[in-house]
Amino acid sequence: MGRPLRIIFPLAVFSSAFAPPPRDAKPAAARPREAAVLAVLDRELDARRSGWFWRSRLVQRPESEGGRVVPDIRPTCGNSMGGNVKAAQALDLAAKLGAAFGAKCVLDVDEKLLPIMDGDTFTPLAAVAVEAVARLNAASDGEDVDLSLLATGSMDVWPLPKAREFAGGVARFETAKMVRFECRPDAPGAGAAKRARTFERDGALRPTAGHVALLFVPIYPTTDLAGTGMPTLSIRVVQGGVTATATSAMVWLPSSFDARQSFTVEVDFGPGVWTFGEQLLATAPDR
Repeated sequence: MGRPLRIIFPLAVFSSAFAPPPRDAKPAAARPREAAVLAVLDRELDARRSGWFWRSRLVQRPESEGGRVVPDIRPTCGNSMGGNVKAAQALDLAAKLGAAFGAKCVLDVDEKLLPIMDGDTFTPLAAVAVEAVARLNAASDGEDVDLSLLATGSMDVWPLPKAREFAGGVARFETAKMVRFECRPDAPGAGAAKRARTFERDGALRPTAGHVALLFVPIYPTTDLAGTGMPTLSIRVVQGGVTATATSAMVWLPSSFDARQSFTVEVDFGPGVWTFGEQLLATAPDR
């Protein structure tokens, strides 16, 4: 197979100029604990089963009720409840996060508080991760890891570029292809919004520097060319000297990344049929 076809979107709302990383952001080498936690989250949380994350909230119950962090999911007609995440899986995730800290994570798990909605295991396990990491921060010396943006009610939003390859929301690539586009804070339609089933713009983009963030790139594999499997995908998000990678539409962004600044997204598509959404989303502070 030859080299992938390279496409760069020359749209007016995007720019090749990079904003410098935030001055207070530490280089990745100075945050080994955060890097280890992100590696666990990328490996253990199934981004293909994350359909409710952007339409729900992770909330902390009162200390009188145990202080659990739980998904606030409100089923509607036509949705399917698929049981609950098993305690063993939640405890295994907590143990792996503890290993990233070099500590033991003590966590009580109530399966009834971790619903699986429409096959989404990502959202309840994200709630487990938020609580486990908060407890590990409190019990451990040294570097803290900030997952607080996973539990806010806000997100940053950018439009996916309108390009011929994405026309109609579906594309068939006969060979491997690389697409590159750039997101700027002044792009028309970019801004903050409330996390909900429908997004309403709520001001300018909000900074994420100092916090781990999660970016959703709305690209979905439909089928490979044979119609018997799924094509492969890899994503790189680049801002100055910071690079985050993923093999799915959900990309974990380190605390040295600031979504309020310009960044570039590079997507390597395997041959196959792909479906595209309309907006990129990232977890963001409430205010």
